[in-house]
Amino acid sequence: EYHPDDEPPKPAIKEHPRNWPNEARLDLHGMTAVEAKDALESFFSDAVRKARRKVLIVHGKGHHSTGEPVLKRIVLDFLDGNPRAGMRGYADRRNGGRGATWVVIK
Repeated sequence: EYHPDDEPPKPAIKEHPRNWPNEARLDLHGMTAVEAKDALESFFSDAVRKARRKVLIVHGKGHHSTGEPVLKRIVLDFLDGNPRAGMRGYADRRNGGRGATWVVIK
């Protein structure tokens, strides 16, 4: 006879980091490329020092850039070159959509 209690428990589903709260936020709007790079360095170092798990970087969608979005490219290049930057993705619409990137700090 079948008893539901005989089944092994299902493994817990791990919550995706995109659903974790942002523990710090940096808005790069209005900054030059040099200012944005400096701000990113400082912000990320501070996040690591304070043991943040996930942060949000607002770079905008590049509507005022000629060609490729400048600040977005700076952010992505910075994250690609930073060994402490883990999984990342675009924010939900409420937090900037494709104009903002969340990052897990390793």
